[in-house]
Amino acid sequence: MWFARGKDRGKIALGIQPEGVACAWFRPNKDGALALQACDYLPAQGREQAPALKEWLQRHRLTRSRCRLVLAPQLYRIQQLEAPQVPSEEMHSAIRWRVKEMLDYPVEQAVVDYIDIPPRRQGSQSMVYAITARESLIAQQLELVRELGLKPQSIDVAELALRNLARLTPEDNRGALMLYLGSQGGMINIFANGTLFLTRRLEISAPQLAGSLGQPGGGDELQLDANQDPLLENLVLELQRSLDYYERSFGQQPINSLVVSPTEPALPQLISQLNARLGVMARQLDLTALFQCPSKPSDQQQMQCLMSVGAALREEAA
Repeated sequence: MWFARGKDRGKIALGIQPEGVACAWFRPNKDGALALQACDYLPAQGREQAPALKEWLQRHRLTRSRCRLVLAPQLYRIQQLEAPQVPSEEMHSAIRWRVKEMLDYPVEQAVVDYIDIPPRRQGSQSMVYAITARESLIAQQLELVRELGLKPQSIDVAELALRNLARLTPEDNRGALMLYLGSQGGMINIFANGTLFLTRRLEISAPQLAGSLGQPGGGDELQLDANQDPLLENLVLELQRSLDYYERSFGQQPINSLVVSPTEPALPQLISQLNARLGVMARQLDLTALFQCPSKPSDQQQMQCLMSVGAALREEAA
């Protein structure tokens, strides 16, 4: 959403988070098909991030390349607002004024952007998703990548990174309901034909769900208890509310499928639980089914780097 020219070594995206850096690198194979060459999470904090990222870049010969950045959900705020009734060239300043009273820091210290929401049923007010992040955070991330010789092209948010992945799924034509469960929270998104219709944050994380429902199983996986559980019931309720809102507000045909992101820890019975409780065809997203992946990323790597993979696929006009 936010941005430079540099060496073209493919598509590179980085998710710089407080506890580590998620890296994704695409490059076409000899047959022209886009291949996910590297999908790595570098656990490093503070001053340790620069040398860790430098070593990764040197290993893959990616120094002085162009790159994209993606913000983790906890690093920015997204909220639905009525779209200001102003010309398009004045929209940014109007939204900045609108969010002024909603921030816990001065709006002068904020980077503000927005995502248009498709028109709802006739007579409804036009809406947007307003996005705000601390300018100091953006500057810090840009400084890090520039010091390493990278050329930042854009800064995106998680919702748009997931949109880029949804575009590649068969569900996107009819409507893709996507569930993301991370280490600090979750997210429900609905996309159709490459457009974000709805996003909703969840105060449910994969570790919480595993701890509430799970019992140690084989390996590192946790088996879900089939009994009723408040967290699972709340998750199902939020998913159903999202489906109902999408159909009612946008007049769209019902969505009958659900795509679940890889989780850490793994929740092997979550798909069947959601199938039974929601009445949809749920499946887990597998990046190796979308791209050629010479590195064969594990479910854990896919979960850690999912947003970076999506951000790397950003189209110039998106």
